[in-house]
Amino acid sequence: TRGPVLLGALRQGKVKGVFEPDPQRFVLIPGHARIRHEKLLERLQKAQAIAEKSVYNTIVPGNCKTGIIASSVGAAYAREVQERCEDKPHLLNLGFSFPLPEELIIRFARDLDRILIVEELEPLMENEITALLARRGVKSEILGKNDGYLPRLYEYHISMVREAVEKALGCKEKGREKPPALKEGQLNIPVRPPVLCPGCAHRHTYYAVGRALRSFTRGKVKPVYSSDIGCYSLGCGPPFFAADYLLSMGASIGAAGGFAQATEQPVVAFIGDSTFFHGGMTGLINAVHHQHNVTLIIMDNSTTAMTGHQPHPGISLPGNYKTVAVEEVVRGMGVDYLEVIDPGHLKKAQEVVKKALEFAGPAVVIARSPCILMLNRQKKKEGTPINVCRIQEEECTQCYVCLKNFACPAFYRVGESVHIDSGLCNGCGVCIQVCPAGAIEEVD
Repeated sequence: TRGPVLLGALRQGKVKGVFEPDPQRFVLIPGHARIRHEKLLERLQKAQAIAEKSVYNTIVPGNCKTGIIASSVGAAYAREVQERCEDKPHLLNLGFSFPLPEELIIRFARDLDRILIVEELEPLMENEITALLARRGVKSEILGKNDGYLPRLYEYHISMVREAVEKALGCKEKGREKPPALKEGQLNIPVRPPVLCPGCAHRHTYYAVGRALRSFTRGKVKPVYSSDIGCYSLGCGPPFFAADYLLSMGASIGAAGGFAQATEQPVVAFIGDSTFFHGGMTGLINAVHHQHNVTLIIMDNSTTAMTGHQPHPGISLPGNYKTVAVEEVVRGMGVDYLEVIDPGHLKKAQEVVKKALEFAGPAVVIARSPCILMLNRQKKKEGTPINVCRIQEEECTQCYVCLKNFACPAFYRVGESVHIDSGLCNGCGVCIQVCPAGAIEEVD
């Protein structure tokens, strides 16, 4: 969501502070932890007292003997449904939901026959409120996920909440007619899964690694792909299918070591430069110490692209910062096979990855190429032209390697012919190397 923001005067915070020692609070050896547990319970009691009076917990009165208790986006949907009902259920919006404001909930529920709990995912509030009312002798019936009125799966939407309110509480919206039934095929909208950007160097890396593995295994053994969190996670889908395991940031290398110990399959781990600094280094130290036979591909696009191009220690920044080169860290850990490649040079990248696969012990390949969005943004600032690619139709053999094997989103088909959308093409030019017929050219 985007919108205009008016900034007021910015307050200058304290530049420096003074640390006041409190070992019993901050040095949690077992003796201190026992004491702090008691303090924690005292603070939770204070928090509950605050919850009882919090302005974030609001009641919107209704005009019948039913009610809704909701939180988060579910409360917004419930409010919209409530406003349109002829018999309006009372609505308690819990903006301060932990600890639960028990007395407020008791006062709200005491005179109601049925209450629907609207919360996404697990029925945490529903179970707590059901137990609370039973303890306090309040006879209101609690409805929600446990009764099947709302699902535990997926995000909610307004229609889902409207249907639950109607079924569970009997409250119908005034003047609302059911929408006409859709004809079969009327909304035949193609699914659009998330994809790597046109020109993304991660695609080039996956393409080169896949070809190197096919040459290395000759199709006799299936490799194990251990992936990580970043843009490159999208390599899990077609046509690369380069993620068999993905758990948490930095886990790809440690998991790869486990696969190498437990199987005789070739193991390839993928991790981004930012994620490597965040949590991948300890896994690599372990792989070196145990001499795990893994091939690690560090996909270095010189930024934290997935979350908005934030910097990390491997990037040169103005000011009093010292850049920490990925290869120096890897070399310092004792890795014996280390190569830095430009994944845009497919043949060379494939050769280097194949040598890494043949190496006994941990081998690291740093695939370094800047994020194409960041690179082209800089070119636009500098006034540097960005060329695009196009297909020479008379040369194209309709082999569809560009579509099926390389899968850049800038490619599309019209009938049997293949084209490149110049509005999507970011001008990386790597597809020129991919086309077996030499039918792709770079143009202004």
